[in-house]
Amino acid sequence: MLYQDVLIRDLAAKYKKDPRIIESIIYSPLKFAKKVINDDTDNRPIRIRYLGVFTQKHIKNKYNRMERFIEDLEKDMKVTSIVMATILHFPLVNAESAKKIIDRAKEEDDYDKIKMIWDAVKEYKNGRS
Repeated sequence: MLYQDVLIRDLAAKYKKDPRIIESIIYSPLKFAKKVINDDTDNRPIRIRYLGVFTQKHIKNKYNRMERFIEDLEKDMKVTSIVMATILHFPLVNAESAKKIIDRAKEEDDYDKIKMIWDAVKEYKNGRS
């Protein structure tokens, strides 16, 4: 058995991965990097020895996070509207007003406003627990 095969087997055991995956990483790191970077669900950077760190563009990550924040806010509109009215002092009539404000911020790509609301709701929920 060649040293390379032993190394692949040891790395596969260490990281609990299929040896074929480890082999593809070793023999074609740029193909692996492209596959990982194109995966929208994984935002972690990867490092290739002697070449550096590769990551997705910040804008792509920002829009992915904004979509997740909006989904979280819309799951519990009652709590979101309470936080927006009491803590953040948005002029709200009902939960539908909160939804309209969030939708308008999404249309305007106002990441900071969505993040501010999401942070306040998260803090409010953690305080209630």
